[in-house]
Amino acid sequence: DRQAPDTAFRAQVHEAAEIVQDTLQKVRSLSQSLQPVIIEEQGLLAAIEWHLGVFERHHGITVSYQPPKDPVQLGPEASIHVFRILQEALNNVARHAHAGDVAVRLETSQDWLRLTIKDDGRGLPDSIRPGVGLAAMRERAELIGGKLTVTRSTGEPGTIVSLHLPLDCRPPQPKDRLH
Repeated sequence: DRQAPDTAFRAQVHEAAEIVQDTLQKVRSLSQSLQPVIIEEQGLLAAIEWHLGVFERHHGITVSYQPPKDPVQLGPEASIHVFRILQEALNNVARHAHAGDVAVRLETSQDWLRLTIKDDGRGLPDSIRPGVGLAAMRERAELIGGKLTVTRSTGEPGTIVSLHLPLDCRPPQPKDRLH
């Protein structure tokens, strides 16, 4: 930048540097969302708070978050599945809902965990063909012994995605197969 011969070229170099820096930041963000180290280092709650901030900035959809009153006691595998369900539900809001606001609530007790994502978008169509994302969310829920429901908001626009995870049961074990 300092060695550029004229101000027009210097401006182009500066703009290119900004583009490279922005691209690097996006690659770092994508890398973090693909393998969120924050879950391992700081736990599920910190990962959720981080992701909600990234989602809000990236999509311009206002996010309200109600964290649990009690600490979350989940193992690493269950934590990553809960996090991935949240990510996919928010991706669906951004892609399909035409929402301006989304509310995320995480509740816990000694016996269960409930994650609820509620948007103010256009809601589910009368006939819905579940896509890969919805199927993946349901499969993740089943892998950790939970149940995922997707419903229309009652009396108002929007969709509600809810994960209910009993904490006192073990995930279902794969059935033995005959060879």
